[in-house]
Amino acid sequence: MKWKIINVLSCLVLLFVLALFVHIAYLMFFDTSHPIELLNLPFPTDKQNYYPGESVYVFVNFEKHTYISPTITVSLQNGYTFTGPKFVVSLGGDNERGEVWSFSGITIPANTPPGRYHISGVAEYKVNKLRKVIVPIETERFNVLEKIELSNDCFELLKSIKGE
Repeated sequence: MKWKIINVLSCLVLLFVLALFVHIAYLMFFDTSHPIELLNLPFPTDKQNYYPGESVYVFVNFEKHTYISPTITVSLQNGYTFTGPKFVVSLGGDNERGEVWSFSGITIPANTPPGRYHISGVAEYKVNKLRKVIVPIETERFNVLEKIELSNDCFELLKSIKGE
């Protein structure tokens, strides 16, 4: 009788461990639901020309399949790379479709040389405790122009022309 109880208990423990492994494998490999579908990559920016110190806004057209908010990491690229801070963005709830102008997370640094740039990065969704989904993001290319600093002499000249 004692061995019969031990056999039953050991079978139950083995079944529990097997079920646990099956569940972990499902969470890691077979739960393939994608958290978001980005419908307009590369994202258009709010304008084509920026000056150092300006913030870049992007137009995101999306279809979201989860309530999870992603952690975004982006960088300004053109040989010269500026990585912005990580931030969390909320694009609505579960099974939501939408369009939104959103801050890209990048303000053009003051020392950025003129040139053609784009923003690239990743949106990281922590789907469950064992699985992360990485969604690549990128903007269309845009120009960073040289910021022209006017001196006091220029302001005085303008005032004298206006007759002030």
